[in-house]
Amino acid sequence: MRNTGRNDCTTLAGRDDRLVHVEPLLEMFGKWDDFLTSGLSEEEVEEVRCHERTGRLPGANSFLVQLENAHGRILHKQKPGPKRSQKEKKPLLN
Repeated sequence: MRNTGRNDCTTLAGRDDRLVHVEPLLEMFGKWDDFLTSGLSEEEVEEVRCHERTGRLPGANSFLVQLENAHGRILHKQKPGPKRSQKEKKPLLN
């Protein structure tokens, strides 16, 4: 069974609160209690494991951009390896 947090009661009761707008969840998942007890498919389990291994957040690119803008941090996958310093990025003038 999934660890679902504090908003289960709100969602099950069909009421919005500061964190959850119930209608979109009901449109996506139907009866919330059925969704919570359904478990994860093998594909969903592998996706969760992949994000656990990499430490990258799951979600659409637009979602990650919103988080980056809100928190001023880079969250999307970047080119691997050491990052060049600002001094190294400037072209040399002869």
